[in-house]
Amino acid sequence: MVEGERTSGAGHRKLAMSLSIPESVQKLQTALHAKAKESPSYRFYALYDKVYRPDVLRHAYACCKANKGAAGVDGQDFRGHREVRAGQVAGRTDARAEREDI
Repeated sequence: MVEGERTSGAGHRKLAMSLSIPESVQKLQTALHAKAKESPSYRFYALYDKVYRPDVLRHAYACCKANKGAAGVDGQDFRGHREVRAGQVAGRTDARAEREDI
């Protein structure tokens, strides 16, 4: 268990702090949950556009920041993410520079 977490009676882990979920994100969660319950065999092929919504990203970032950037299931923490992003930005810059040199 991560420091700052506690377990509920059912054994579910909860963060010690509480963040309010924006209404727009709650509506999305509710709609997706309802569709999943209504049609258990339904496949959500196009969630990328929903995950990349600015309101969803802002809330996800706030949750991660409130969790002090602790690593998730993929083992990636804030520091590692910054390093990856810095490499991607540098790679794009290098690629642009190469195109301009030609």
